[in-house]
Amino acid sequence: MRRLLLIPVFFLSLVSVMGQESYFDCDALGVRPVFGGIHIRIPVMSKEAIGQRLMSFIRENHFEYKPFYSTDRVIVFRDFSFIGKKDVCGADIIAKNIFFLSYDSGIVNVRVDPEIFSSIHGAELVINKNDDVASKNDVPFGHYEFQVAKQYVDVYPEAIYSFDKRGNLKLERPEVRAMILDYYNRYIIYLKSYFEGNED
Repeated sequence: MRRLLLIPVFFLSLVSVMGQESYFDCDALGVRPVFGGIHIRIPVMSKEAIGQRLMSFIRENHFEYKPFYSTDRVIVFRDFSFIGKKDVCGADIIAKNIFFLSYDSGIVNVRVDPEIFSSIHGAELVINKNDDVASKNDVPFGHYEFQVAKQYVDVYPEAIYSFDKRGNLKLERPEVRAMILDYYNRYIIYLKSYFEGNED
């Protein structure tokens, strides 16, 4: 089992993305790319050069390359890292993300399959090569809840939204929503900057 990294390498190289374009939306149902997908255009690079650069991106950031899901047109990798800690979010929030990077000459299309976990008990999560997540010493954790019933807000202090008996939503934790969006936006901003700084 690989230990969870507290701060991914690429996070350290970025400045704040506040005020920049958002590539993701986060609502009561989850987090997803806006308009259903993300397209990065690199008009000066061939398909082969882009594929090589994507593999370098994965190696340099110590992401987990997934050869079983990859083809000659799609490169897949996994990351497993903290979104936020309990003192800020109300619980530790950790994401397992599978990224699908389909590419051709001049373009990379990004799709992400996120699975988010949380623990108010300080669980130390680990992940294996098969992408199975567990906690050391069986400390409780679970899938992150974006919305909870109003009466459970204290039980799930990290939840972004609450809903009442009529189904009306209330934004409870805008700072957690902003943190999740910032976390996912950083992947795309860094990937774009990686290509901009390494164009052939």
